Amino acid sequence: MGRVIDRVGSVGVSPSPTRFEALARIVLGQQLSESAATAIVARVERDIGLAPEAILAASDEAMRTAGVSGRKSEYLRGIAKAVLSEELNLDALDTLDDDEVVKRLMRVRGVGRWTAQTFLLFALRRPDVVVLDDVGIRTAAGRLLGLGRPASASELAQAAELWRPHRSAATLYLYRDRS
Repeated sequence: MGRVIDRVGSVGVSPSPTRFEALARIVLGQQLSESAATAIVARVERDIGLAPEAILAASDEAMRTAGVSGRKSEYLRGIAKAVLSEELNLDALDTLDDDEVVKRLMRVRGVGRWTAQTFLLFALRRPDVVVLDDVGIRTAAGRLLGLGRPASASELAQAAELWRPHRSAATLYLYRDRS
């Protein structure tokens, strides 16, 4: 890990104004390159807004024009409805352990394990998170472990045991070293 730290330099997490915005950004970035996700998030933020009310008020056409697929629009609207109805209270997640946060988030359509773990890492800033399903992180882990291929989720989980209780820091370094 020392070589990764030397190569990457310092890492940090930029603050998101709201937890809904953080979750929306993560959903918008699902299965996209960082550059594509950044462009789409910027357009949504500029043209629609990243508040639940703004997402619900946006037309399908506005979402499409911003680059949001029909499926992701559906997911974002579902999350917005869950947040506004308080079916999903993002502020109440602080009192729950990581596994329970993941379970609660995954009850909402469009939120899988990758999204929930990424939310733990970037929005809740939990100290001991590994995003096991992130292909880029697994690629960086495979390089770190000398595998000559991306690490499997189980190989990453096993290696990450050495980084406890600071797996989030290691994950952030791998995230930056994933290309």
